[in-house]
Amino acid sequence: MIDWVNTDQFLVIGHRGVPSLKPENTLASFELALELGAAGIELDVHRVDDELVVIHDDHVDRTTNGKGPVSQFTLQDLGELDAGEGEKIPLLAEVLSVVQDQHLVNVELKGNQTGELLAEFLKDNRNYQNQILVSSFKYDELHKFVALCPDVKTAVLSKKLDQRSIRAAKDCDAYSMNLSDRGVKPVDIATLREMNVRVMVYTINNLSRASELRNLNVFGLFTDAIQDLSRIQSL
Repeated sequence: MIDWVNTDQFLVIGHRGVPSLKPENTLASFELALELGAAGIELDVHRVDDELVVIHDDHVDRTTNGKGPVSQFTLQDLGELDAGEGEKIPLLAEVLSVVQDQHLVNVELKGNQTGELLAEFLKDNRNYQNQILVSSFKYDELHKFVALCPDVKTAVLSKKLDQRSIRAAKDCDAYSMNLSDRGVKPVDIATLREMNVRVMVYTINNLSRASELRNLNVFGLFTDAIQDLSRIQSL
């Protein structure tokens, strides 16, 4: 296990669990990612019936046997869908209950009104606050979250470093910037280090590229293939 807050160790995070082996964003996928050595997991949340459900897309079509927008489902109806191999769409609370407290859980705010709801959840479940990193491309949702839960670490998501993402990182006092591998440059890493903002990179499935990023002193990366990349943490 890795104490992700207090380590200088390079972190490899299971992107939606380990989707190359198990259905993404399911309990089976998250549990396997951790068994295979992930320092933590990344997942996505939408708001349904005042609960945070773990699913990436705005529609259920790609990842379940259902059809239609997530927003048009009730919690009960979502619970009846098959998310692959008999797995269900989990609640965030269900995922956290199976993750040990030294593992990072990167919660990406995907849907509208998720920032406020996550803040409310963490105020009621303070034992998870040090475990969570909250990220989003929706900077308005990040701002809402930070206003209500300023002590929980946040990450600005961006395809590349630009003035908008830099401003968001400053406004949110971001712990990290999560950048696309296609957009990240060594100069960006240096710029963010001067701002005391860590850099994490998505989505890396190649060991040689992972090694390059480690040598550039990024904080960590997200991968679909934790079974191939987790060992780089201990090299």
